[in-house]
Amino acid sequence: MLNKNIRDLVEYGLRTGLVPACERNYTINLLLDLFREDEYTEPAEAPVCEDLEQILKGLLDEAVQRGIIEDSIGCRDLFDTKIMNCLMPRPAQVQETFWKKYEERTELRKISVGRPRQNMVRLTFPSTSQNRKKIQKPLQQQKMQSRAAIQNACCVWKMRVMRAE
Repeated sequence: MLNKNIRDLVEYGLRTGLVPACERNYTINLLLDLFREDEYTEPAEAPVCEDLEQILKGLLDEAVQRGIIEDSIGCRDLFDTKIMNCLMPRPAQVQETFWKKYEERTELRKISVGRPRQNMVRLTFPSTSQNRKKIQKPLQQQKMQSRAAIQNACCVWKMRVMRAE
């Protein structure tokens, strides 16, 4: 059952693009290591399950059965995260993809300079001036209150000085 669930999870990763085809064996080895298993045989006749929740539930049940984790929500959630980490791209891949897309974006900006506005990509964000007004109003009220408190304290101090004389 473990081999089938591992195969299904790796196939899910391949299908969704989380795992490149060249890292199929590497991902299988990571999952086998996580389950402290030494051998893997590819299940041939079993159909591939496409439901991620069902695959993860099967793997978590297997981990509980093997004594790798306790049967609690917290332990299952943490182990679930470790399982999915085996499918995630490595940090170097993420950085490479980021910089590649960043360079494409800066090239797009360089090309679009001097061209008509209709060719440019326009990003819109919520109005910051409205947000500023919402934030500044309470801040101004706080300043006024603190000034009033300082003035009141000064008046009290002056009155005490005057009474003492």
